[in-house]
Amino acid sequence: MKKQKSVRTTGRRVVASTEGTNGAHPLSAKSRRRHPTNILEQAIQHYVDLFDLAPIGCVTIDRVGRIEDINRAAEELIGRRGTQLIGNPFALCVAKSDAQLFLNHLLHCRSSETRVQTSLRLKKPDGEPFPVQLSSTPTYSSMKNGARLYHTAIVDLTEARLGEEKLRRSDARYRTLFDLTPTGIYTCDAKGLILEFNQQAVKLWGREPRKNDPKEKFCGSFKMFYPDGRPMAHKDCLMARVLRGEDVPASEREILVEREDGMRCNVAARPTALQNESGKIIGAINCFYDITERKRTEESLKEAVRLIDALYRFVERRQEANSVQDIYAAGLE
Repeated sequence: MKKQKSVRTTGRRVVASTEGTNGAHPLSAKSRRRHPTNILEQAIQHYVDLFDLAPIGCVTIDRVGRIEDINRAAEELIGRRGTQLIGNPFALCVAKSDAQLFLNHLLHCRSSETRVQTSLRLKKPDGEPFPVQLSSTPTYSSMKNGARLYHTAIVDLTEARLGEEKLRRSDARYRTLFDLTPTGIYTCDAKGLILEFNQQAVKLWGREPRKNDPKEKFCGSFKMFYPDGRPMAHKDCLMARVLRGEDVPASEREILVEREDGMRCNVAARPTALQNESGKIIGAINCFYDITERKRTEESLKEAVRLIDALYRFVERRQEANSVQDIYAAGLE
């Protein structure tokens, strides 16, 4: 048998051999501070440094989930010293409600030759849970009683979850603003299929369109007309033109849209192409609003001006007629 030396320090057991290692993981607090005296110890020290100074938490567990070794980042993350953890079940660090998730993680580790990942919550010494992802990989370089161990990286997901929550809140605020704005807004992809729309757009259309429906292409199921009442082909609608790369002038941004109930609305639109970093058009967004009342007001004003002009001309003619009559009457006298 090979001559071996067993060292127990700070609760960690390390078995060193001039030929290799067999037993527990070859790391300990003292070995991390020892000056290597031969090539084997230099190699072990190099591995120790990589393991202990890794920026993410790392633990080595056996097939039943018992902790064989742990690095400093994991100690800080969990909030316990290695002397309290070595030899104890890792399940003690798992939030009680997620214990079954960890057991399932162990079962998958035993039946897998590749990395196993599980998201669950660990707990601080005060019981406060925090989200992490365990990523366990089987290793044959160090074994215990002939059974393989599992190197497990612990990634703290607290910041990521906070970011996700902020994103959800931001998206909720955006959705609220999107729906409450008095302007109708909708987007479509490069093929013209409607992707998103707000409630004001639904109100102006008279119904809710079907997302990703080829029949709704460019709002294709809605009848559109030019301001003078001529039917507008769907290929000539404002969004279709923008998706083709055309710059629609302001004088051509007013159209008529016929709702499902047959009523027509005067609409002023402002379509804009959406481009990727290379300048390729990947979709478009259209902001449009109902100007029917404004148009009615404009027509009423035009009618009023026309009547005033007609009245003014009538008054002028009467005055001219009266003047002629006065001249004629004066001549008779």
